[in-house]
Amino acid sequence: FREARADAPVSCRACGERPCAVSGAMEAVAPVLVVNLTWVSTPAPAAVAQLVRGALLPFDAGVAFDGGAAATYLCVAIVCFKGDHYTAYARPPPSAVDLRYPPRWTLRDRFVDRGSGDLEWLLGELSGAKPKLPSLMVYVRV
Repeated sequence: FREARADAPVSCRACGERPCAVSGAMEAVAPVLVVNLTWVSTPAPAAVAQLVRGALLPFDAGVAFDGGAAATYLCVAIVCFKGDHYTAYARPPPSAVDLRYPPRWTLRDRFVDRGSGDLEWLLGELSGAKPKLPSLMVYVRV
């Protein structure tokens, strides 16, 4: 915040400083976390696959956000933007019998299922010859 807002003409409304120091600690853990990714260039397909593989691992919010409330988040959807079109890859919700998220992913495009598969299928979809760059990663607290 300090670096990004160094030239901002406004002051912090809470403390009056310009810019205000912001802590990364979360006091309460939200049920859903959305991470926005901004790409300054198109990476190699292998780099996209590596990023997605790492982003799909469950993570501890207490560690990721420098203390605060502890919870584990799991990625359940990836939204990609290419040209002027969005597509989404989503996991189905858990069943009433097995409360874990299934390892399958489904491509949703214009409200239609366009295909589905496991993690390797997903990585192939995202890191093909013309990679689809993830724009949003949607996580739920598990």
